[in-house]
Amino acid sequence: GRVCSPAYRFVDCVENAEAPTAEQVDQEVVVVPPLMILTSLFHVLFEEMQKNQYTHKIMVFFPTARTAAFFSSLFRKQLRMQVYEMHSRREQRERETTAARFGHDRCGVMFSSDVSARGMDYPNVTLVVQVGAPGNLDEYIHRIGRTARAGKGGKGVLILSDSEAVFMDRIKDLPVQRRKDPALMHQSDLLIRATTSWTADAQLHWQAASAFASLLTHYKLQKRALSMSDTEVIQTANTLLLGCGMLDQPPISRKLAEKLKLEDHPELKVAEDLHELQGLEQLHDSTLREAGRSAAKTQRLKDQALAREDLGVDVLRPAR
Repeated sequence: GRVCSPAYRFVDCVENAEAPTAEQVDQEVVVVPPLMILTSLFHVLFEEMQKNQYTHKIMVFFPTARTAAFFSSLFRKQLRMQVYEMHSRREQRERETTAARFGHDRCGVMFSSDVSARGMDYPNVTLVVQVGAPGNLDEYIHRIGRTARAGKGGKGVLILSDSEAVFMDRIKDLPVQRRKDPALMHQSDLLIRATTSWTADAQLHWQAASAFASLLTHYKLQKRALSMSDTEVIQTANTLLLGCGMLDQPPISRKLAEKLKLEDHPELKVAEDLHELQGLEQLHDSTLREAGRSAAKTQRLKDQALAREDLGVDVLRPAR
Protein backbone atom coordinates (compact mmCIF):
# COMPACT_ATOMS: atom_id res chain seq x y z
CA GLY A 1 0.00 0.00 0.00
CA ARG A 2 0.89 3.68 -0.26
CA VAL A 3 2.59 5.40 2.68
CA CYS A 4 2.08 9.00 1.49
CA SER A 5 -0.82 10.52 -0.40
CA PRO A 6 -0.16 11.59 -4.02
CA ALA A 7 -0.19 15.25 -2.94
CA TYR A 8 2.44 14.97 -0.20
CA ARG A 9 5.00 17.79 0.24
CA PHE A 10 8.69 17.16 0.93
CA VAL A 11 10.20 19.60 3.45
CA ASP A 12 14.02 19.76 3.56
CA CYS A 13 15.17 21.04 6.96
CA VAL A 14 18.83 21.12 5.96
CA GLU A 15 20.03 23.62 3.40
CA ASN A 16 21.81 22.16 0.39
CA ALA A 17 24.79 24.37 1.10
CA GLU A 18 25.27 22.91 4.58
CA ALA A 19 27.85 20.16 4.66
CA PRO A 20 27.30 17.08 6.84
CA THR A 21 28.91 17.32 10.25
CA ALA A 22 31.28 14.44 9.46
CA GLU A 23 32.81 16.52 6.66
CA GLN A 24 33.24 19.65 8.79
CA VAL A 25 35.25 17.95 11.54
CA ASP A 26 39.01 17.45 11.26
CA GLN A 27 39.34 13.72 11.91
CA GLU A 28 42.26 11.53 12.90
CA VAL A 29 42.63 7.86 13.75
CA VAL A 30 45.42 6.54 15.95
CA VAL A 31 46.21 2.81 16.11
CA VAL A 32 48.34 1.63 19.03
CA PRO A 33 48.87 -1.56 21.04
CA PRO A 34 46.18 -1.85 23.73
CA LEU A 35 48.91 -1.39 26.34
CA MET A 36 49.30 2.20 25.06
CA ILE A 37 45.65 3.27 24.99
CA LEU A 38 45.91 5.26 28.24
CA THR A 39 49.21 6.84 27.19
CA SER A 40 47.86 7.92 23.81
CA LEU A 41 44.65 9.28 25.34
CA PHE A 42 46.62 11.33 27.85
CA HIS A 43 48.78 12.91 25.14
CA VAL A 44 45.78 13.67 22.89
CA LEU A 45 44.04 15.43 25.78
CA PHE A 46 47.17 17.29 26.84
CA GLU A 47 47.73 18.56 23.29
CA GLU A 48 44.23 20.01 23.12
CA MET A 49 44.50 21.58 26.57
CA GLN A 50 47.76 23.25 25.57
CA LYS A 51 46.36 24.41 22.25
CA ASN A 52 43.19 25.90 23.76
CA GLN A 53 44.29 26.56 27.31
CA TYR A 54 41.22 28.53 28.39
CA THR A 55 38.65 27.35 25.87
CA HIS A 56 39.20 23.60 25.50
CA LYS A 57 36.02 21.59 25.79
CA ILE A 58 36.58 17.89 25.32
CA MET A 59 34.31 14.87 25.23
CA VAL A 60 35.81 11.39 25.52
CA PHE A 61 33.64 8.39 24.67
CA PHE A 62 34.38 4.95 26.09
CA PRO A 63 32.87 1.64 24.95
CA THR A 64 31.16 0.84 28.27
CA ALA A 65 29.85 2.67 31.33
CA ARG A 66 32.18 0.79 33.68
CA THR A 67 35.19 1.69 31.54
CA ALA A 68 34.17 5.35 31.61
CA ALA A 69 33.85 5.15 35.40
CA PHE A 70 37.28 3.56 35.83
CA PHE A 71 39.07 6.04 33.56
CA SER A 72 37.31 8.94 35.29
CA SER A 73 38.60 7.82 38.69
CA LEU A 74 42.06 7.05 37.30
CA PHE A 75 42.47 10.50 35.76
CA ARG A 76 41.15 12.29 38.83
CA LYS A 77 43.16 10.32 41.38
CA GLN A 78 46.37 9.49 39.57
CA LEU A 79 46.76 12.21 36.93
CA ARG A 80 45.11 15.00 38.94
CA MET A 81 42.91 15.94 35.98
CA GLN A 82 39.43 17.12 36.81
CA VAL A 83 36.97 15.34 34.54
CA TYR A 84 33.20 15.18 34.43
CA GLU A 85 31.77 11.67 34.53
CA MET A 86 28.69 10.77 32.49
CA HIS A 87 27.34 7.25 32.07
CA SER A 88 24.28 5.12 32.73
CA ARG A 89 25.53 3.82 36.08
CA ARG A 90 25.13 7.26 37.63
CA GLU A 91 21.82 8.44 39.04
CA GLN A 92 19.61 10.50 36.75
CA ARG A 93 19.93 13.56 38.98
CA GLU A 94 23.73 13.28 38.92
CA ARG A 95 23.71 13.04 35.13
CA GLU A 96 21.49 16.08 34.83
CA THR A 97 23.72 18.11 37.14
CA THR A 98 26.85 17.02 35.29
CA ALA A 99 25.31 17.85 31.91
CA ALA A 100 24.28 21.32 33.09
CA ARG A 101 27.71 22.10 34.54
CA PHE A 102 29.66 20.86 31.54
CA GLY A 103 27.35 22.70 29.17
CA HIS A 104 27.76 25.93 31.13
CA ASP A 105 31.54 25.73 31.64
CA ARG A 106 33.82 27.58 29.26
CA CYS A 107 36.31 24.72 29.32
CA GLY A 108 36.32 21.21 30.69
CA VAL A 109 36.69 17.50 30.00
CA MET A 110 33.89 14.94 30.11
CA PHE A 111 34.38 11.16 30.13
CA SER A 112 31.24 9.47 28.91
CA SER A 113 29.68 6.27 27.70
CA ASP A 114 27.40 6.40 24.68
CA VAL A 115 24.69 8.04 26.80
CA SER A 116 25.95 11.44 25.55
CA ALA A 117 26.23 10.54 21.88
CA ARG A 118 22.68 11.58 20.91
CA GLY A 119 20.24 14.21 21.98
CA MET A 120 22.70 16.24 24.06
CA ASP A 121 23.72 19.70 22.88
CA TYR A 122 26.88 20.90 24.61
CA PRO A 123 28.04 24.22 23.16
CA ASN A 124 31.57 24.91 21.95
CA VAL A 125 33.00 21.39 22.13
CA THR A 126 36.45 21.63 20.55
CA LEU A 127 37.47 17.96 20.57
CA VAL A 128 35.73 14.58 20.57
CA VAL A 129 37.84 11.52 21.38
CA GLN A 130 36.56 7.99 20.89
CA VAL A 131 38.42 5.28 22.76
CA GLY A 132 37.90 1.96 21.00
CA ALA A 133 35.90 1.09 17.92
CA PRO A 134 32.30 2.32 17.93
CA GLY A 135 29.59 -0.24 17.30
CA ASN A 136 28.95 1.02 13.77
CA LEU A 137 29.48 3.95 11.41
CA ASP A 138 26.35 5.79 12.58
CA GLU A 139 27.59 5.69 16.17
CA TYR A 140 30.94 7.11 15.09
CA ILE A 141 29.23 9.96 13.21
CA HIS A 142 26.80 10.77 16.03
CA ARG A 143 29.67 11.03 18.48
CA ILE A 144 31.80 13.39 16.41
CA GLY A 145 28.61 15.36 15.84
CA ARG A 146 29.03 16.74 19.37
CA THR A 147 31.62 19.13 17.93
CA ALA A 148 31.67 21.50 14.92
CA ARG A 149 28.18 22.75 15.72
CA ALA A 150 26.58 26.09 14.91
CA GLY A 151 29.12 26.78 12.19
CA LYS A 152 32.14 26.35 14.46
CA GLY A 153 35.12 24.13 13.84
CA GLY A 154 36.02 21.01 15.72
CA LYS A 155 38.23 17.96 15.79
CA GLY A 156 37.69 14.24 16.28
CA VAL A 157 40.26 11.62 17.26
CA LEU A 158 39.58 7.90 17.19
CA ILE A 159 41.98 5.79 19.28
CA LEU A 160 41.97 2.13 18.28
CA SER A 161 43.90 -0.82 19.63
CA ASP A 162 45.63 -2.74 16.87
CA SER A 163 43.11 -5.58 17.25
CA GLU A 164 40.38 -3.09 16.29
CA ALA A 165 42.19 -1.70 13.24
CA VAL A 166 39.71 -3.32 10.86
CA PHE A 167 37.22 -0.60 11.87
CA MET A 168 39.16 1.80 9.67
CA ASP A 169 37.54 0.10 6.68
CA ARG A 170 34.15 1.40 7.86
CA ILE A 171 35.28 5.03 7.85
CA LYS A 172 37.36 4.90 4.68
CA ASP A 173 34.88 7.15 2.85
CA LEU A 174 35.15 9.88 5.50
CA PRO A 175 37.95 12.48 5.58
CA VAL A 176 39.86 10.65 8.32
CA GLN A 177 43.65 10.88 8.45
CA ARG A 178 45.78 8.10 9.93
CA ARG A 179 48.17 9.60 12.48
CA LYS A 180 51.43 7.80 13.15
CA ASP A 181 53.18 9.76 15.85
CA PRO A 182 55.64 8.05 18.23
CA ALA A 183 55.17 10.96 20.64
CA LEU A 184 51.72 9.60 21.48
CA MET A 185 53.40 6.55 23.04
CA HIS A 186 55.93 8.48 25.10
CA GLN A 187 56.09 7.29 28.70
CA SER A 188 56.55 10.43 30.78
CA ASP A 189 57.48 10.32 34.45
CA LEU A 190 53.96 11.49 35.28
CA LEU A 191 52.40 8.56 33.44
CA ILE A 192 54.81 6.06 34.97
CA ARG A 193 54.01 7.31 38.48
CA ALA A 194 50.29 7.37 37.74
CA THR A 195 50.21 3.75 36.60
CA THR A 196 52.50 2.29 39.26
CA SER A 197 51.29 4.01 42.42
CA TRP A 198 47.76 2.72 43.00
CA THR A 199 48.54 -0.82 44.16
CA ALA A 200 46.86 -0.14 47.51
CA ASP A 201 43.76 1.65 46.13
CA ALA A 202 40.96 -0.87 46.57
CA GLN A 203 38.39 1.29 44.78
CA LEU A 204 40.50 1.57 41.62
CA HIS A 205 41.18 -2.16 41.69
CA TRP A 206 37.49 -2.93 41.91
CA GLN A 207 36.67 -0.46 39.13
CA ALA A 208 39.40 -1.97 36.95
CA ALA A 209 37.99 -5.46 37.54
CA SER A 210 34.50 -4.21 36.65
CA ALA A 211 35.85 -2.49 33.53
CA PHE A 212 37.58 -5.72 32.50
CA ALA A 213 34.34 -7.70 32.70
CA SER A 214 32.47 -5.05 30.73
CA LEU A 215 35.20 -4.86 28.07
CA LEU A 216 35.09 -8.63 27.66
CA THR A 217 31.37 -8.37 27.00
CA HIS A 218 31.84 -5.44 24.61
CA TYR A 219 34.57 -7.10 22.55
CA LYS A 220 32.72 -10.42 22.49
CA LEU A 221 29.67 -8.66 21.03
CA GLN A 222 31.91 -6.93 18.46
CA LYS A 223 33.97 -10.05 17.80
CA ARG A 224 32.62 -10.79 14.34
CA ALA A 225 32.60 -7.16 13.18
CA LEU A 226 36.19 -6.67 14.34
CA SER A 227 37.41 -10.10 13.20
CA MET A 228 38.68 -10.90 16.69
CA SER A 229 39.29 -14.36 18.07
CA ASP A 230 38.30 -15.25 21.64
CA THR A 231 41.98 -15.05 22.60
CA GLU A 232 42.21 -11.54 21.16
CA VAL A 233 39.04 -10.54 23.02
CA ILE A 234 40.60 -11.56 26.34
CA GLN A 235 44.07 -10.22 25.59
CA THR A 236 42.84 -6.85 24.35
CA ALA A 237 40.64 -6.23 27.40
CA ASN A 238 43.35 -7.41 29.78
CA THR A 239 46.29 -5.61 28.16
CA LEU A 240 44.38 -2.32 27.87
CA LEU A 241 43.93 -2.31 31.65
CA LEU A 242 47.47 -3.51 32.33
CA GLY A 243 48.56 -0.35 30.55
CA CYS A 244 46.55 1.60 33.11
CA GLY A 245 48.36 0.00 36.03
CA MET A 246 46.18 -3.03 36.74
CA LEU A 247 48.59 -5.61 38.11
CA ASP A 248 47.03 -8.87 37.03
CA GLN A 249 43.97 -10.16 35.21
CA PRO A 250 41.03 -10.25 37.63
CA PRO A 251 38.68 -13.24 37.74
CA ILE A 252 35.17 -13.06 36.36
CA SER A 253 32.16 -15.01 37.56
CA ARG A 254 31.38 -18.37 35.99
CA LYS A 255 27.94 -17.03 35.15
CA LEU A 256 29.43 -14.29 32.99
CA ALA A 257 32.04 -16.63 31.49
CA GLU A 258 29.31 -19.06 30.45
CA LYS A 259 27.21 -16.24 29.03
CA LEU A 260 30.18 -15.20 26.90
CA LYS A 261 31.00 -18.85 26.09
CA LEU A 262 34.50 -18.38 27.47
CA GLU A 263 34.31 -20.59 30.56
CA ASP A 264 36.85 -23.09 29.25
CA HIS A 265 39.30 -20.64 27.72
CA PRO A 266 42.79 -21.20 29.16
CA GLU A 267 43.67 -17.48 29.28
CA LEU A 268 40.63 -16.46 31.36
CA LYS A 269 40.37 -16.67 35.15
CA VAL A 270 36.96 -17.89 36.23
CA ALA A 271 35.75 -17.93 39.84
CA GLU A 272 32.79 -19.88 41.18
CA ASP A 273 30.06 -17.70 42.71
CA LEU A 274 32.20 -14.59 42.62
CA HIS A 275 30.63 -12.09 44.99
CA GLU A 276 31.49 -8.43 44.58
CA LEU A 277 32.97 -8.06 48.08
CA GLN A 278 34.74 -11.43 47.98
CA GLY A 279 36.15 -10.61 44.58
CA LEU A 280 37.35 -7.25 45.85
CA GLU A 281 39.14 -8.85 48.82
CA GLN A 282 40.75 -11.53 46.67
CA LEU A 283 41.78 -9.00 44.06
CA HIS A 284 43.16 -6.59 46.65
CA ASP A 285 45.19 -9.28 48.44
CA SER A 286 46.57 -10.86 45.28
CA THR A 287 47.54 -7.55 43.69
CA LEU A 288 49.45 -6.45 46.77
CA ARG A 289 51.43 -9.71 46.71
CA GLU A 290 52.20 -9.41 43.02
CA ALA A 291 52.74 -5.64 42.88
CA GLY A 292 56.46 -5.46 42.24
CA ARG A 293 56.69 -8.34 39.77
CA SER A 294 53.62 -7.38 37.72
CA ALA A 295 54.47 -3.67 37.60
CA ALA A 296 57.92 -4.53 36.25
CA LYS A 297 56.37 -6.88 33.68
CA THR A 298 53.97 -4.18 32.49
CA GLN A 299 56.80 -1.68 32.11
CA ARG A 300 58.82 -4.21 30.10
CA LEU A 301 55.87 -4.72 27.76
CA LYS A 302 55.57 -0.97 27.26
CA ASP A 303 59.29 -0.69 26.58
CA GLN A 304 59.05 -3.49 24.00
CA ALA A 305 56.14 -1.76 22.25
CA LEU A 306 58.09 1.49 22.12
CA ALA A 307 61.15 -0.31 20.79
CA ARG A 308 59.10 -1.87 18.02
CA GLU A 309 57.78 1.56 17.06
CA ASP A 310 61.29 3.05 17.08
CA LEU A 311 62.53 0.25 14.79
CA GLY A 312 59.68 0.86 12.38
CA VAL A 313 58.09 -2.53 13.03
CA ASP A 314 54.41 -2.60 12.13
CA VAL A 315 52.51 -2.96 15.41
CA LEU A 316 49.29 -3.93 13.66
CA ARG A 317 48.13 -7.50 13.94
CA PRO A 318 49.82 -9.72 11.32
CA ALA A 319 47.69 -10.89 8.42
CA ARG A 320 45.99 -14.21 8.90
